[in-house]
Amino acid sequence: MFDQRWESVFFLHWPVDPSDVAPFMPPGVRPDEFDGATYVALVPFRMSGAGLGRGHPMPWWGTFVECNVRLYSVDEEGNHGVVFRSLEASRLVTALAARWGYRLPYTWAWMSVRQRGDHWWWRSERRRPRGGGSMTLQARVGEPV
Repeated sequence: MFDQRWESVFFLHWPVDPSDVAPFMPPGVRPDEFDGATYVALVPFRMSGAGLGRGHPMPWWGTFVECNVRLYSVDEEGNHGVVFRSLEASRLVTALAARWGYRLPYTWAWMSVRQRGDHWWWRSERRRPRGGGSMTLQARVGEPV
């Protein structure tokens, strides 16, 4: 198994109509709903100390920036899950290993994160495939809810 630590994590959610994301769900699941809506999430974070087994971080490739786009799902038996539509990692070896070894939709991207006080800036630009998209995100940490 893997050991990892997530740092500087943001969970950004937008309510959407379940029928808008239903076509993006794999067979056997449907959008999980709350008060008639489902949510699309953008989750950028910094991974550090990732490695094989507990307490064996991999120097250099075990620390990187990642961002994922996720949907929330439920199956006919009521089991809740997460559907990853996109995962980007700033380490090529990480993106390739996760794509080939676990069949997850990882792509390699140039990524950066900056912080000044309670303001955060995230940037991601896919390296492969070329022209695969980019993201610029600015967020401010607000009051606890």
